[in-house]
Amino acid sequence: MKKSTPVPNAWLARRMKMGEPASVSQFVWRLLLTPEGQKAVGRLLSQVKP
Repeated sequence: MKKSTPVPNAWLARRMKMGEPASVSQFVWRLLLTPEGQKAVGRLLSQVKP
């Protein structure tokens, strides 16, 4: 997510209800380890990227 957006982890954590800001990177990293997670992140990013 941080590769695709300039917003701080604290904002992502609050907006996505992911707990502590430090957890955001770990959650996204774990999600990206799976093909399903990669597709899901791709779909989400395509909705917010111009």
